[in-house]
Amino acid sequence: MLLSKEEERKRFEKERDREDEKEAERFKESEKLREKENPRENKENIPKIGDLQSNKEPSYKEEHDKEPFVNKTTEVIPRFYFPGGEKNASIDVIREIDEIFAAHKDELTVTQFEPVTTRIFKIPKFLNSMVFARVDKDKKGKVSKAAFLK
Repeated sequence: MLLSKEEERKRFEKERDREDEKEAERFKESEKLREKENPRENKENIPKIGDLQSNKEPSYKEEHDKEPFVNKTTEVIPRFYFPGGEKNASIDVIREIDEIFAAHKDELTVTQFEPVTTRIFKIPKFLNSMVFARVDKDKKGKVSKAAFLK
């Protein structure tokens, strides 16, 4: 049985409409499931426009009387700037320098200089050769304790 083009077009449109309705029903069902699984995304939990605070900016006093935000999950960054110098730090640093140089007969090569770079200067060891070159002004390949402390 042959259908005319007009009948074929109407039949195609009906099938398309049925498929669209089925897709819409599937979408509604998936939305209901999503709302059950994620109650935060539920429309009932969304605040209404009237519930929101006004757009008035806080005054200087309101802004500065608040407690500062402290995130308790982050690690503490040690203090690194001390106006007038850090107390007792120089004694600890000199003691550590003495220990490093004493272990190597008061002269260090580039590889032996690495603890100075990492522990005393607290910089990455890939910068060791640059720091050593800066300290080794005579270009001997070894640095004495006296030359280091200059």
